[in-house]
Amino acid sequence: MYSGTIPQTIVLTMLHYDAAGWLDSLKKRLNDNVGLQRLIALNNYDSLAQLKSKRLGVTGAATQVETLNYEYNIRGWLIRFEW
Repeated sequence: MYSGTIPQTIVLTMLHYDAAGWLDSLKKRLNDNVGLQRLIALNNYDSLAQLKSKRLGVTGAATQVETLNYEYNIRGWLIRFEW
């Protein structure tokens, strides 16, 4: 039986920044339920604040769906992007 009401879904996006102000992690939570919270991305930077790697779909300390790696030349230009 159709009631005519549409269930409401609330998505909370949590951005965490390190001490230097760079985006460290991105988390999402559905309907304010901690059990439905997921770590979407975890960023790693080098000493020059260049993004070195991004872990996507992190499920554990060493497990993730995908890892993106970035390399830069001496001028700071992105020269390689690997997944």
